[in-house]
Amino acid sequence: MSNLTRGVLTSSLLQRDVSYSLIIPDGYSTSARRYPTLYLLHGLFGSFENWIDLTNLSEHARGHDLIIVMPDGADGWYTDSSNGGYYESYLIEELLPEIDKLFMTISDRGNRAIAGNSMGGYGSIKFALKFPELFAFAGSFSGAFHAPRLNFGGRGASSEELGPSVMKIFGDDHSRCRIENDLINLAESAVKKDVELPHVYFDCGLNDEFLLANRELSKTFSHLGIIHDYREFEGGHDWNYWDLRLGNLIEMVARKQYSTSR
Repeated sequence: MSNLTRGVLTSSLLQRDVSYSLIIPDGYSTSARRYPTLYLLHGLFGSFENWIDLTNLSEHARGHDLIIVMPDGADGWYTDSSNGGYYESYLIEELLPEIDKLFMTISDRGNRAIAGNSMGGYGSIKFALKFPELFAFAGSFSGAFHAPRLNFGGRGASSEELGPSVMKIFGDDHSRCRIENDLINLAESAVKKDVELPHVYFDCGLNDEFLLANRELSKTFSHLGIIHDYREFEGGHDWNYWDLRLGNLIEMVARKQYSTSR
């Protein structure tokens, strides 16, 4: 059986105490071994507690020797913004070293994975492209990959829902923050540098409003020669879909059923 624990990190970057949750494997407290780690990122308007409260994560994790870390990303798009929300640097520079210090992790690239849903899906693929030396696997469900490219001159549900957070974090159209955190720009840069990328997996529901953004990213990766695994399934942008997909992703990560992309 897997066990839930919680922690708090006093962040100098975010200038506040930031909570996180972990699932640790059964037998962890009496074992001398170290474990691979999966960072699981939540979506917009969400919480680090969502994966515990809204999915069968504990059941999916059962039987796998894997530490699962659920950070609090607030509504910060896992990005360093001009407004002082250093959510990218917090995760990379503060949380990862803290987890490796406090818990029995295998603290190398080959045993560290990251994944998320919606905003968290965008974050996980962004981290894979920006920090390929830190992760062997990156996964996404229903990723909001298009967020840095969105503008809100028109009306509609997407503008009303995403607009305030996107503008707050990424700034005006063509801002430096948008350019530096755009997945297509990051993918092109990674290919030019000829770096070894993590294995990239992402999927999206056929009734999801972000389906086009997911298809477009897959086409871009294929055009650039980035090996990746993209799939579509029945479902929408909701926790029923993400829970259905979560078990397969944990299985993939725990058993390392993947290879690097370049």
